[in-house]
Amino acid sequence: MKFKSSIGDGAFLGLVVYSLFTLAMFIFWVVSGVWWPAIVLTAIMCVVILPIYFGTSYSLERDELRICCGPFEKTIQYRSIVSATDADGLGLGFALSHKRICIRYLVGENVKMTYISPVDRNVFRDNLNTSMQKSIATLKSRGNLESIEKIEAAKERLASEHSRTRAEERAIELAQQQEKERAQMDIAREIKKLDDIIEGNLDPEEVVLSQKQEDTLYASRQAERKLLAKVRKLKAKKDKEEAQILLAEKSKINEEKIKENENKEKNIEKIEKTKPEKIKKEKTKKVKKEKTKSNKIARDSVVEEPESAEAKVARQRAENKAMLEKAFRGENYLPQEDNANNKNSKKIDKKAKKSELKAEASKAKKEAKAQKESKKEAELKAKIEAKAQKTSKKQEKSKEKSTKPTKADKKEAKNKIKEIVKQTKQQEKAEAKSAKDKKSK
Repeated sequence: MKFKSSIGDGAFLGLVVYSLFTLAMFIFWVVSGVWWPAIVLTAIMCVVILPIYFGTSYSLERDELRICCGPFEKTIQYRSIVSATDADGLGLGFALSHKRICIRYLVGENVKMTYISPVDRNVFRDNLNTSMQKSIATLKSRGNLESIEKIEAAKERLASEHSRTRAEERAIELAQQQEKERAQMDIAREIKKLDDIIEGNLDPEEVVLSQKQEDTLYASRQAERKLLAKVRKLKAKKDKEEAQILLAEKSKINEEKIKENENKEKNIEKIEKTKPEKIKKEKTKKVKKEKTKSNKIARDSVVEEPESAEAKVARQRAENKAMLEKAFRGENYLPQEDNANNKNSKKIDKKAKKSELKAEASKAKKEAKAQKESKKEAELKAKIEAKAQKTSKKQEKSKEKSTKPTKADKKEAKNKIKEIVKQTKQQEKAEAKSAKDKKSK
């Protein structure tokens, strides 16, 4: 299977910039006559850049991965590939886009890497993994276990490198630097000792004793380093255990939170189920309350008008007739009805008085409001009149100022007076000259 390379914005921009630069070199050739830069750039473009831009591809063959990048080619056998992971970024490789795949492979005992950028990363990675599994199966069937062990060891090494923290990597780098420095110091000391022995400044026996002392010191230092390494490993184990404990506690807390949320959701569902019944009950209660309120308001608002004299006379006549009819029939007159009617009439009178008091109170309130509003209107009118008076005074002052002569007006008047005086003097001189001329004649 053959996959083309995906072309990113950076590659396209680079091609545009290079083509513009070559065009500028052609213009320079036309202007100055120097021809070789334009020809060199066009040759590089035709031989290297355009084949890379349009001819980069990756083909999955039977036993190897073939990478073609213009005039450059590379093959990687499936049995030597350790991992193929996604990577984003810029750097050297057989890739024309920042969306890449990092392929790590074995060369002897070293792990090397290359970057490629196929169009469909997921499809390419799946096909590559299947071909790698097939190659490992063929190796197992042939009994070639050494290469499989090498690949597994490289995978474990990469996993350990990825699992290291920054502090551990920094400690390893510092230890390597210290070992290099110590080795250089030991070499320099040995060279000095040899120079001293050659010159005769030191005896070989003293050199042997000093070497034994240095060996003991070196052994003690190595033992200290080993102890420190063990202590670091123990600390790392403790840190990992503490981290696992913290993760377990966090997972427990998360589970408890999830259970609480589930219980809350169940309670909410129950409440939502019982809500319609509660709403109906509340609605019925509200309707009943509103009905009672409306009835009370109607009762309070209904105030019978005081009976007139004619109505009272008619009512008394009717009552007297009823009493005479009952006496004629031989029935006893029950005074309880009169008592009930009297009670009802008293209640009606009380309600009428209350309504009258309420009407009087409302009238008093309205009158007080009207008085307040009239006071406010009077205050506003007074303010408006005061402002009008102030504005009229200001206008009068401005008119007075405008009528007063300014300095410029005074200067103009003086200049006019001077001109008039000059004109009068000139006229007098002219008249005097004319008079002299007449006398002379």
